Amino acid sequence: MNNGSYCIYLTGGSGQIGSSVRKIFHRKRIKVVLLTRSYLKPFSNETLKEYQLGDSASINCKNEHSILIHLAHDYSDSRIGPENINTKGLRFLLASFENFRSFRTVFLSTPIKKDLRNTLYQEQKWLGEKICAKRNSIILKPSFVFSKDKGVNRIFYFLSKYGIPIPLPKVDSRLAPILAADLAKLICSDKILEKTEGSYLVIGKEKMRLDQFLTRYHGLKSFYLPNFVVRIIIRMLSLINVNFCFYLKERVLGLTYLIDIDELGSNEKEIVI
Repeated sequence: MNNGSYCIYLTGGSGQIGSSVRKIFHRKRIKVVLLTRSYLKPFSNETLKEYQLGDSASINCKNEHSILIHLAHDYSDSRIGPENINTKGLRFLLASFENFRSFRTVFLSTPIKKDLRNTLYQEQKWLGEKICAKRNSIILKPSFVFSKDKGVNRIFYFLSKYGIPIPLPKVDSRLAPILAADLAKLICSDKILEKTEGSYLVIGKEKMRLDQFLTRYHGLKSFYLPNFVVRIIIRMLSLINVNFCFYLKERVLGLTYLIDIDELGSNEKEIVI
């Protein structure tokens, strides 16, 4: 990669994956424009540009090639369909690059079995895939991303600090966990930024159930909830109009209808990291 001929536009730079991506580009001295709604202390190779999903980004880059790495996702919008801020925002964002001579998108999605979408998150990622598939893009669908220091998400991280057992839906489906830092390396590789197109399921080298993962990587114990209890929890969370409850409901639904990684990979091209 000729560092001077590239301009990277990055959304989601404050997340686990985005933070790792930024560090790699900083080491490689590649120019990065951070599209962010909150202030991030920039590295020497970075420029901050205030941006929120749903805005049209006024962008002017003279570099030969421009690449959008879209990692951001807004969990606060519970609307179904293309008017959700995530789908609408992606359309507006890509429109900002329409006049670029050389432009490419790296879109972070999630494993989805054909047209089976059990959560709003999956639906929005599926709609995003359809938008990106019409352009020069690569779609990455990682199995289960975690970091060694922060776990899977804030909920698991909090529980792991205090050794609280985690209640789980009774699911035997297996995951293929991926370290956030390893996924970031893949995203920043020449293979992804320059050469590869299409949609890929990204998986780790080992496959395990969620309870096995929690025990192995976080020393956490878990126990299974009866299905009727899980349904009651989902219903109760649906009735509470608070963003955190909506987010938690999405997580519970995602775990309840988890599909085994081998079943997901039967009709997908795979990248193993």
